Order: sequence, then structure tokens, then C-alpha cells
Amino acid sequence: SAYVDDAVADDAVGGDLGSVEAFAGEAAIIKAYRYMRGIVPVGLRLGKGLSKRKIALFARGEHLQTIKNVVLRSSLFQEGNLIEISSLAEFDSHEDADFFIVYYDDWKEHFHKILTEKKEQMPLLVYSPTSEPRIDDAVMQEIDLKRNTAVSNFRGRLLNDIFTAMITTNYEK
Repeated sequence: SAYVDDAVADDAVGGDLGSVEAFAGEAAIIKAYRYMRGIVPVGLRLGKGLSKRKIALFARGEHLQTIKNVVLRSSLFQEGNLIEISSLAEFDSHEDADFFIVYYDDWKEHFHKILTEKKEQMPLLVYSPTSEPRIDDAVMQEIDLKRNTAVSNFRGRLLNDIFTAMITTNYEK
């Protein structure tokens, strides 16, 4: 019978095949748990970031529209989560924001003020396309001293840097 053949096979390999299958099942469960432990927190951070984070866009005119279009065309962000800041008179409207995106050339005269207002855990993304004058080395060093900052020179890279910042920082409201 088939049962006798299984018993003979078990004896031939020196053990119970059921225990090997149980071990393989336990290993699969442990592997799935470890995988989920790594993926779930990232997914939750990104989900909260996409749905709740307020992003302050420091830019003027067509530069503001450029950044806004990059963000909204992804269809992942809601326009209501964007705070447009195009003049010093509107500067205080960033209070609700927990993410700053700055078009550097538009705000270079007031950039130090933006750096001062940035909270420790808040991401700051500085957009400085290659068509604009280069950011001074002293300013780059000042940016480098702050946590959760990045400088992006390419429009295509901008969205990637936003996602990276959302994944690596917590939404705290």
C-alpha cells in the first residue's frame, strides 16, 4: 500500500518527512514575518505622507507651476496638501507645512530664513536646475549640516527625492 511505501521511504532517509515539511512551513512563516516587518512600516509612512503631509512650495511664477505640475501629475498628491509661497508676505503660511520644497534661485535671498524655520525631522528639498546659477559652496555646506535635506538639479529627479524623503521621515501630526 502507499502508506507502507511512505513508511519505508521515511526509514530509508532516516526520519519523518512530516517534520521536514513542518520545518519548511515554519521557515516560510518566519521569512514572511520578517519581510512584512520591513515593508509594512515603509508602506504606512508613504501612505500617511501622501494623504496627510502638507508641502510648502517656495517658488515664484512659472517656477511654482513647474514644481506644482511635477507633484500633481504623479496623481499621488492632493492639491489641497500644497501650500504655495511665492512672496515674503506669504512666508508665515508655511506654519502648517511639514515638508519644504524650495526653488533655490527664487528664494536665495531669504534661503537662510527657510533653513532656520525648518524643523529637525522636516524634509527640505532644494530644487536648483542646471539652467540656473550654481548654489554657492557656503550655502551647500549649510544645507549639508541640516538633517533630511537634499538638492535636486533635475525635474525628473524631483519626484523621486520627494518619495525618498517621505519614506525616510515620519509624519508627526
